[in-house]
Amino acid sequence: MQDSARPRVKMRIEAVRVTGFRALRDVCVALDPEITVVVGENNTGKSAFLEAIATAMGKRLPVPDDLYIDAQGHQHKEFCIDLLLMPSDGNSFDDQLTPLLGNVIRREGNQEYVAIRTTGSIGEDRSTINRSRCFIEGWTGCDTSHNSEVVVIPGEPVTERHLSPISFTLLEANRDLVDEMRQRSSRWGRLLAQRDLEPGTVDEIENQLKDLGERVLNESQLLTRLRARLDEVQNALPTVNHVELEPLPSRIDALTRATDILINTPDGPRLPLRMQGLGSRSIAEIMVYTAFAAELSGMEEPYSPHLLTCFEEPEAHLHPQAQLAVIRIIKDLDVQCIITTHSPQITASTDFSHIRLFRHTNSGIGVKSSVGLEMEEENIKARRLIERYSQVFFARLVIIGDGTTEYAALPVFTRTYWDVNPESEGVTFVDPGSLGQAGPFIKILDDLGIPWLIFVDADLGGSNALRAIGKRVSRTLTRNSREVVMLPEGVDFEQYLINEGLQDSIKKGITELFGKDALKRFSKIPKYSVLDKDELLIKFLDKNKGTYGDAIAEAIVSVTNDQGKPTIPGLVLELLRRADRILGRSRV
Repeated sequence: MQDSARPRVKMRIEAVRVTGFRALRDVCVALDPEITVVVGENNTGKSAFLEAIATAMGKRLPVPDDLYIDAQGHQHKEFCIDLLLMPSDGNSFDDQLTPLLGNVIRREGNQEYVAIRTTGSIGEDRSTINRSRCFIEGWTGCDTSHNSEVVVIPGEPVTERHLSPISFTLLEANRDLVDEMRQRSSRWGRLLAQRDLEPGTVDEIENQLKDLGERVLNESQLLTRLRARLDEVQNALPTVNHVELEPLPSRIDALTRATDILINTPDGPRLPLRMQGLGSRSIAEIMVYTAFAAELSGMEEPYSPHLLTCFEEPEAHLHPQAQLAVIRIIKDLDVQCIITTHSPQITASTDFSHIRLFRHTNSGIGVKSSVGLEMEEENIKARRLIERYSQVFFARLVIIGDGTTEYAALPVFTRTYWDVNPESEGVTFVDPGSLGQAGPFIKILDDLGIPWLIFVDADLGGSNALRAIGKRVSRTLTRNSREVVMLPEGVDFEQYLINEGLQDSIKKGITELFGKDALKRFSKIPKYSVLDKDELLIKFLDKNKGTYGDAIAEAIVSVTNDQGKPTIPGLVLELLRRADRILGRSRV
């Protein structure tokens, strides 16, 4: 990947702050030196963040629609994009960069940095944006050590050469390598147009192309007739000096625009990329980028620039296994990457500390991150749950049930209570297998600001699990905590339902799932024949854990209460009312 003939500059992008740009009123994102994965619901500004960086790097022209519009419909007059640059190795910029950046390098303690601000304001004609750049001193936000008052450094204009140590590429979600290779102005078109052939070689090849073209004309009767008719057109039109038929490109620059990529599938023919599906074309652009990234930067500097690459939804049009393959390719790149994604496969395979979660808050889009988990054992525990429930990174609320019955039954109660599928409200249900194993998982949710609720038994295991989770999230958790709904002392979920007088509904659910004689047959087993009806019901449920949760819940909600509404047990109802408050749902 790296151009071995030129040393790589030792620089990285430490952070990006964006204010007043599209959906982003004010966000600051600290970037990982290698890979940063930006996740969140739709319309939380992930793509706008990448476009802001492209605008700051001069790879995208700003437009009036880039200016932020607040909740009252007022459009801001200016946007601002700040880039914080720092040495990638040590505390000081190396000898390659100090001659270029010397006057604008600032120091915070023993750490050197350079900050570049890009601003945009509406033009006089209201149809354009006036963009300007300057160097600034100071930095605020992103929880970096550079929190100080920001001032403009006078007398030091930002030039394109100041940006030359950074080679920026944005691979958008609608990328199509076939189209880009045909456009001279695209990154690939510009790359292919860079002929590195000696002039004599160019002349020799172009002469050969002309000879081949002439041979095609002479050998083809059809083309010979067409050429003769074109000569007639020339004779009939005095304003036309010359008409010529060219069956093959005769110039190198035209030939390079015909460059194609051929893909050979197992037991299939070699087909050009234009005949492949969208998934193949999407992944091809990423693969071509990995092969040619070092060539995309200019060769006029004595150093190889720092590569900053933004991948917008690299999973586009790809099946799950291909998504994992793509993220491995990207992780192997010797570049600083920013990825926006909606892929659970990609997020589940990402280190927790690399994730930046964009989500709506009362004051606009906010950004949260996690420092990760200190102990490898905790990382493994959290990873196992996230691999199973990787959609939690996109959830508006996570409800954690302490058991398989709760995991199956709670979605049924929730769907009935809201009269919509909980997934459409952004709710994810999680069964951790054992609540005692859920602490590291909940710690990640808490760090990222993803709301969560626990529905827990009041036995010794449940109480111990709450204490352990409280230590992870640095606050005490009890049955009185806002995140906790706890069953009565010494009662599990099944016993609670029986204590609520729901035996008939439970029996109905068992009958529908196991058959009308299931309980009768079970009661004839000698060791269970002495049990009373409630004890027999509890024992039957205990022996069939993990199978009946949704069937029993469906039977319970099919019965209306005194108000004519579906029956929902009281503590479940309390859980859902708390979910209402978190999600901002209004109840009629």
